Amino acid sequence: MSTLRGFETTLAAASRALYAEAEAARAPSPGDWAGRRLGRWGLLRRVRQLGVGVQLVLALSTVSTLATGGTLAWIFLSAGHTNQLASVECNVTHNSQAIIDTVTGDPITDCAITWPSATAGRHEAPPLTAWGLANNTKTAVVQPTSWGQPFHGADGPWRRLPAGWSVNLPVVELTDQLIDIASPLSGTPMTASGGPACSYAGADERAVRALLAADGLSSWHVRVSPNDRGRAVSTGCRLFAPNIDGDTRTVQLIQFGPERPYVQTPQQHRIANAAAVTDRKLLAIQQHLNRDFARRCESVAGAVADWTKAARSAGFRPTSLSYYRAINDFTNPVSSQLSNDYYTLVKQPRSQHTGPCAHILVMRAGGGSWTVYAARITP
Repeated sequence: MSTLRGFETTLAAASRALYAEAEAARAPSPGDWAGRRLGRWGLLRRVRQLGVGVQLVLALSTVSTLATGGTLAWIFLSAGHTNQLASVECNVTHNSQAIIDTVTGDPITDCAITWPSATAGRHEAPPLTAWGLANNTKTAVVQPTSWGQPFHGADGPWRRLPAGWSVNLPVVELTDQLIDIASPLSGTPMTASGGPACSYAGADERAVRALLAADGLSSWHVRVSPNDRGRAVSTGCRLFAPNIDGDTRTVQLIQFGPERPYVQTPQQHRIANAAAVTDRKLLAIQQHLNRDFARRCESVAGAVADWTKAARSAGFRPTSLSYYRAINDFTNPVSSQLSNDYYTLVKQPRSQHTGPCAHILVMRAGGGSWTVYAARITP
């Protein structure tokens, strides 16, 4: 059995709980994502649309969340979430593309970061150009500069986006902050059993309002809603997930019901425990560095240098072309360390004016198992 097939089997077993939760979900408001259903194999079909390297990393990094009920994985893996997570289209070949959730908001930067994983470690990104439609029906399309503009088709003519152009930057910035592992809304497994920690509606609402104030988004709204229209918001400890809608300037905190019991297989238990250990190590490094950065104003380059040194000392390594080739090698089993112990480093573009002082955000998303973002935004 191939490495990827083995993890697909694990994901399929875990998705039984995912399917039960998704089938019960109903939209709390018109246009919300919660009414969309994701069948038992919907997740795997979605996973197969990605590059093989991304598939395996995704399997390793989400299986523990799926094993607890799958609610958070469903949110971030379901289709049609452009209001929640700004995305761009990255044309890797003339016949294939990667739809990526942007980390920086700069489509060229985000596409270049994705390129090594999307090509299974074969290539770094060539010079890239971003294109947009005059009617703004698509956010951005990025492809090699040498190809010229994308095919017109029925969409109409394309226009070359200027240097420094960004996808809805306030939405991107807020999304990065909310899925940072220091946030209780990140969905990252933080408990000893590998499950995501529950939290309380009042505390989460205050945390989001503090972020909005720090980001200069005081005109935005926060709304707490149950994922099931027939259920009231609970005052108990529950799983939450943020739904960021830039169009209505609203952060909707989706509260899920009590988690259904789910018995992990030995393999799922090992993966969950390894992920939880990694979470705690990374969170400790991140908090230590950011406390230091709060006392002194550090540049993005300085934050990167400090992160790289601390991560190396703790046994973490940056992803590379050889990393992606390794996880696409079907002849040898891939250990969970290739997911847990590697990270993709992202540096905020200089063109973005979000503040003078850099911090570190760590997210379980992106090119490797972890995305580490050095940016001039408050964590």
